[in-house]
Order: sequence, then C-alpha cells, then structure tokens
Amino acid sequence: GCWARQTIVALQIVTALRASGQLPGDFATRISEHDSARGTFFEETIRTYLDCNGNAIETAARLGLHANTVRYRLSRVEPVFGLRLEDPETRLLLWLQLQAA
Repeated sequence: GCWARQTIVALQIVTALRASGQLPGDFATRISEHDSARGTFFEETIRTYLDCNGNAIETAARLGLHANTVRYRLSRVEPVFGLRLEDPETRLLLWLQLQAA
C-alpha cells in the first residue's frame, strides 16, 4: 500500500544520508547521551511523539504514560536541547536523525 511505499522511500533517504556521513547527527546524539547520563526517556518520548504525528494523547497511550507526563517531557525539549518541536523542519530533521541512530 501507500504507507509501505512511503516508509521504504523514507528509509532509503535515511540510508543515503547515513552513508554520506550526515546522520545520525547532533540532535539525536545529544538526546541519547542525555538519556544515558541522566536516566531520562527523551529519545523514546520524542520518537513516539513524532510517530504519532504530534499527538500527545496517542503518544501517552503507546508509552503507557499519563498524557500530562508526556506533555511535561515535551515541554522540557526546548529548554534542555534547544529544539522547537513546533517547527516542521526541526521535526523532520530530528525524525531522520532518530531513524538513523
């Protein structure tokens, strides 16, 4: 179906960018290192949030968390990492980097 074709194309883009040395990239690396050092779950939360098209309630359901927990974690992304999840280009770059990580 259409979804499968889009997924294959997206993964081909990630593979090409990884091969050229442009991925995973700084955002994904900083988030992963932060989670490892502090025992936080930003990577999992952000990845799921992006997969849920920015829907915090669906993200919470997939992660088995309260929606307010997800909203709080997301509210910390900009102060901690300097990433504005409201910005579509930031979301795209972050998604690509997390897929390549």
